[in-house]
Amino acid sequence: MLASHLQPWRAVIAGGGGGSVLGTRASPTRRLAHTRRAPALNLHVVASKLYVPAIDSGGESAETKGAQMLRRLMTHVAIRVVQGHLEGAGNDGGFAPQATNFDGTCGSPDLADLLWAMENIPLGDGDAWISAFMKKNPVVATRVLEARKAYCEEFDYDLMRVNTKTLIDSGNVKLMREHADISFTNDENVKPGNEGGAGGTDQGTGRWGNDGRSGVWGAFPEQEQ
Repeated sequence: MLASHLQPWRAVIAGGGGGSVLGTRASPTRRLAHTRRAPALNLHVVASKLYVPAIDSGGESAETKGAQMLRRLMTHVAIRVVQGHLEGAGNDGGFAPQATNFDGTCGSPDLADLLWAMENIPLGDGDAWISAFMKKNPVVATRVLEARKAYCEEFDYDLMRVNTKTLIDSGNVKLMREHADISFTNDENVKPGNEGGAGGTDQGTGRWGNDGRSGVWGAFPEQEQ
């Protein structure tokens, strides 16, 4: 009797008809539609940059300030390059015949003007120095301009970036170690009734040094007013 009750279901399963779930088989297209995965989400997180306010009231960026410092540096280098040329540097390791007299005085008017300008004209932003020197010796000043332009093109900016990062990283490690050593020492010295150092005052080995000042400038030498 049990077998007779199972006969209809066997027929449905074998024939695949009757709308039964067990008897239907999804088409390849329908199966593909059900198994297709949703597109992957782009989870790449872009790190936000630091908000850097304007360095001064002029609204100049830090990069602009850095470029101005590089201009000053490259002017200094160009002046030294021209000085070396006038003194004969690179001329088979010898001195230029007109650079120095037998008594040790300067025998080159151009070199004499350059040395005078190096001692008496403030470097400033670089352009100011060249402008002032141009009035005294335009020929040598033009050589400084040309040397500065050439050095600007030859300057290794990638190496400067690497060196800057190295200095910042090593400086941070050194400062954090100093801070950890000071904090560890202070924690050992602080005892009940001696929070401020010997005698219970705030003249001891506090965070800002031994002078008892708790302000920011207590950690630095006297600042010129």
